[in-house]
Amino acid sequence: MHALLLVEFGLLGHPHDAAVLDPITQLLLEAGWVVTAPRGTAEELAAAVVPAEGPAPDLIFATPLHLRGLRKSHPSAVIVALDVRDAARAEPHHVALLDAGADDILGWPCSDAALLAERVAVLSGWARRAAAGGVREIEESNARYRLVARATNDVLYDWDIRTGKIVWNNALKTVLGYSGDADSAGIQWWTTQVHPEDSDRVARALDRALQSGAEGWSDSYRFATGKNTWIDLIDRGIFMRDGLGQAQRLIGAMMDVTGRKQLQTKLVLADRLASVGTMAAGVAHELNNPLTWVLANIRLVQEGAGATLPTAATRALANAAQGAERMRSIVRDLKVFSGNKQQAVVPVDVRATLLSALGIVHHSLSARAHLEHVDETSGPLIVLGNEARLAQVLLNLLVNAVQSIARGMPERNRVRVTVARDGGDVIILISDTGCGIPAAARSRVFDPFFTTKPTGEGTGLGLSIGLQLAQEMGGDITLVPLPGRGTTFRVRLRCSDEPLVAAHTAAPDALVRGAPARVLVVDDELMIVELVEQILTPEFEVHGEHQASSALDRLRAGEKFDAVLCDVMMPGMNGMDFYREVAQVSPAQASRFLFVTGGVASEEIEAFLLETGCPFVAKPFDLHALRAKVRGAVKTA
Repeated sequence: MHALLLVEFGLLGHPHDAAVLDPITQLLLEAGWVVTAPRGTAEELAAAVVPAEGPAPDLIFATPLHLRGLRKSHPSAVIVALDVRDAARAEPHHVALLDAGADDILGWPCSDAALLAERVAVLSGWARRAAAGGVREIEESNARYRLVARATNDVLYDWDIRTGKIVWNNALKTVLGYSGDADSAGIQWWTTQVHPEDSDRVARALDRALQSGAEGWSDSYRFATGKNTWIDLIDRGIFMRDGLGQAQRLIGAMMDVTGRKQLQTKLVLADRLASVGTMAAGVAHELNNPLTWVLANIRLVQEGAGATLPTAATRALANAAQGAERMRSIVRDLKVFSGNKQQAVVPVDVRATLLSALGIVHHSLSARAHLEHVDETSGPLIVLGNEARLAQVLLNLLVNAVQSIARGMPERNRVRVTVARDGGDVIILISDTGCGIPAAARSRVFDPFFTTKPTGEGTGLGLSIGLQLAQEMGGDITLVPLPGRGTTFRVRLRCSDEPLVAAHTAAPDALVRGAPARVLVVDDELMIVELVEQILTPEFEVHGEHQASSALDRLRAGEKFDAVLCDVMMPGMNGMDFYREVAQVSPAQASRFLFVTGGVASEEIEAFLLETGCPFVAKPFDLHALRAKVRGAVKTA
């Protein structure tokens, strides 16, 4: 047990303070205390308030000047104020001393040696009991700490800032994979394990927290593991400071959030693909209806008027038809991004998917560079995967290539797409002559949320998502280090021998002879209804309805039709609900359905068509194909 006697020279009004302290010192020594009684000036004694070395005192006798500092630096010690005041001023002054941190007050000088011995004995016993209680509290606290350290997956540490040593819990081995010498490693070791691109930032932030008097510190950074990998950490610590505000220790926890960040990326990916798919489906559906009547009416005029039209009119119709066909191709490309079954793994045509992605970026690319598309292969290029995901990978790389090139000089710039085989793999190289990627950033291009684009022009997710999608299809994406300006990415995918799944189509049948078959056409677009009437008449007797409820009333009234041509997506009662109602009213009529889709089928629609086995035709439809489909429906029925 240690005691401290801290009295400034001359403060008690005695010519020799040492003599004044001797009785107290002697009594404490007899009671088994180790006593420290420094001598010196006020400045020298002030340093004793926070001793740099040696055990902390459990009992302190001090003059009032140092009370507040002592209470801050020794919160668990019993502090006795030595005071000289006359009786009239003693009470209010004693209240002030207690407020300043004193636990008890000993008047001085004390002429009664027996009384002094009794007071010192009482104070000594009090300090011993307080110290013993403190030891028990410390032991209990340490036990709780050990239990928490074993129960948590976080890496707990206790950094002694004065010595630089760090004490770790067992998670240093179980989470970070270190053992042996790392247990006793200090702050220098920790610094070298922080990722080089994060270390300066983290060191500056920690130093600012140390010097500013902050209560705690937190940061996130990448940290090397004992298995030569990097993990993402969130580090939070609390400073323990002395009475002068100097940080003595930092106690904290490092949490591995690598899995959380990966999950976050996947959630962003799912949300991004869902948004793109929803947009693509909506755009395709809205375009397909007007595109259907534009293209079909052009074909009707060409079919009916044909050779009688002037040459200029014939050429104009041909140009209009060509433009409409191009629009249909663009809408078909959008279908690639609207698939909801993101996890479906099927044979995918790499060439067709690449052409779809090129079609999407054609306009923006042509304003910045010319395209070189080189296919060094022959035969089918099929991979097992998901068409929407492969298109997402290729489109993102193409968009990055386009955005790296400034507008205005397309003749001086190039985007080159090369397709080649490498054994059992298909290789797609996408190169550009754009601004390139800085050398310092190349190691991070696939990190989530990292981007070299200006604020507001990139999320930093494109390459990260693309790499993840490629890996899920058994491939990868790499940045190819080539001399000169620009950037080249290599996509590697594993080829498959599985054949493509053919679309569900009905073979055209011969023309039905005899009386014209009755066909009920149901579509919410009145112009589509009128257009189908034109296409099918006079081969069929066509009856049109632009509301499913009206068509249902006719069937409930007993009308019979040889075929029902019905749009799937309609406001109010849609085609699927209409079919289910008809199946209850007249199962025979339900077997005569031919559905029309907007060109982009949702998972629900695809499941419905598969379940019912009904044939379908996609908008915008070809005149001859539509007639053949209706003939097939009539004959089958």
